[in-house]
Amino acid sequence: VASSRREQVGLAAPWLPAAGSLLAEARATPGPVLVTDERPGRVWAAIALDTAESTLSQGTSGVLVVEHDVSRELARGERDAGRAGGVFLVILAGASLGAGALFERLITRRATAVQSAAAAIAAGRLDARTGIDGADEIGGIGRAVDAMAASLEERRRENTASEERYRALFDAGNAIFVARPDGRYEEGNAAALALCGYTQEELRRMTLREMLAPQDAVLLDGRLEHLRRVGGTTVCRTLVARSGERIPVELAARVLPDGRMVGVARDLRPQREVERLREQ
Repeated sequence: VASSRREQVGLAAPWLPAAGSLLAEARATPGPVLVTDERPGRVWAAIALDTAESTLSQGTSGVLVVEHDVSRELARGERDAGRAGGVFLVILAGASLGAGALFERLITRRATAVQSAAAAIAAGRLDARTGIDGADEIGGIGRAVDAMAASLEERRRENTASEERYRALFDAGNAIFVARPDGRYEEGNAAALALCGYTQEELRRMTLREMLAPQDAVLLDGRLEHLRRVGGTTVCRTLVARSGERIPVELAARVLPDGRMVGVARDLRPQREVERLREQ
């Protein structure tokens, strides 16, 4: 429950008449739900902000409660009613109905616009805006929702650009392997797949041990512990390709902050061939 009154923040809505039934009705009703209580002179509108199409984490929901103080209008009406007698009571009743209609026209319509924009943003349409302005509480909420959407939209553009830069670097140059903390491959770039001869799907079903030559595989556990302790190392290893060919590589391995491991492998076969010819 959201409130614009500072003294109500942190309370379990004791200030709201029949709070439980009102909130339940708001969640079950597509549009706003209105309730009035003449004794404290308050009019409330409750509107649910959750949506079935939400892409946010499960359980994210809320009810926006907008409160309007009509105590002064009611007090003035009671004073006038004392002077005007029973005739003015009829006028007061009409004024109350008019106030409700005015509240629904000025407040409820704008609250519905905020709800629609919030639902669209939650569904991933970050270009949605409320179009609400003004110096009152609804105007402030509308501006806050629009600013949040603009910030998220800009962050999405930055993330997309960052992903494109990462992918360009990932797919260029030497073979790059990424493994999860449990030692199972997560992905490899095009050069890595060409080096080992596996497809991306086949690689993801394999572990580090399965692609190493037996003499390197028996040392893997100790080497991984050392790698996690120091954060990075460069070693020479022998990979076993899908064809069974043994490929000597220089492997620069690093541990990422989230525990995943990245290995950059340089094929040593051309260098070994040059050395062999030099020896001959």
